[in-house]
Amino acid sequence: MKVYGLLLLLLICSCEPAQDPPAVSFYYWKTTFKLDPVERTALAENSSEKLYLRYFDVGLSQGKPFPISAIIFKERPTQTIIPVVYIKNEVLLQDNISVSLLAKQISDYIQQINKHQKLTTQELQIDCDWTLTSKARFFALLEALKKLVNGPLSATIRLHQVKYFEKTGIPPVDYGVLMYYNMGKLSPNMTNSIYDSKTAAGYLRSLLVYPLALKIALPIFGWGVHIRQGKVINLLNRLSAEALADTHVFERQTDGKYKILQDGSYFGQLFVAGDLIKLEAIDTPTLDQMATELNKHINNKPTEIIFYDLDQTNIQHYAHDLFQKTAARFH
Repeated sequence: MKVYGLLLLLLICSCEPAQDPPAVSFYYWKTTFKLDPVERTALAENSSEKLYLRYFDVGLSQGKPFPISAIIFKERPTQTIIPVVYIKNEVLLQDNISVSLLAKQISDYIQQINKHQKLTTQELQIDCDWTLTSKARFFALLEALKKLVNGPLSATIRLHQVKYFEKTGIPPVDYGVLMYYNMGKLSPNMTNSIYDSKTAAGYLRSLLVYPLALKIALPIFGWGVHIRQGKVINLLNRLSAEALADTHVFERQTDGKYKILQDGSYFGQLFVAGDLIKLEAIDTPTLDQMATELNKHINNKPTEIIFYDLDQTNIQHYAHDLFQKTAARFH
């Protein structure tokens, strides 16, 4: 009977369905929505049903909240759209701000964009790197938005907000999205500010006790760091090695940086001879490492992996099956 019971238990266990890997989604972080063939193919190949679309930023104009760089649609999305609104922390530091009014203004502006584009959205995500000083107003804003959103409300979560959540608080949202990138400061040395394994190690254990359900945002972007006389001057978004192929202008150094050989305007910025460009990006082995270490430490397995961000310059550096393989690491 004991053997029979054991066999029955094994049979029952073997019949349990395997857990599906998380869905693959993308952020779209450009001011004009128009997919090119590479971006369209990436969405189709990964069966991405959702697209997290940056709608606008909220900054200050004459001391009052003001929408910045609202999205312009050149075509109609076919995916389910989740508007993302980035709120600068300075907005929440204003003593005269009315969070209920700001919530209504955000909701109304989203509806205005949707109405103009004949879109319907049922969810909202707020992106804000809140601080201890702005926490109370930010959380009050989220509570006000929950009353206006006809669906889930989410917020982006930085690593420091996970590690010190007892001080920074847990935002009152349905779920958070862990931004597992931008871990360090831009610097002239060869550290990668997008991801650093030593920095990440200091935060990972906190994920085991973080009480809010999390989805994961992983980086597939790269950029160039403009350096002059040992100081960081600016950031060159979506810059890759292919753009630095002209050896008459860019000379690759032994440490991997590129030296500017001629004064001129490149990538929309002014350079002088002797300036340096340091490229920062995430290659496939690093992305695999990031997913593997997260899977070991996250409390609840994520239902969705969101890659930042959907752009031809980013997508073309990865194999077609990379995104599904990365999501499959979370099992």
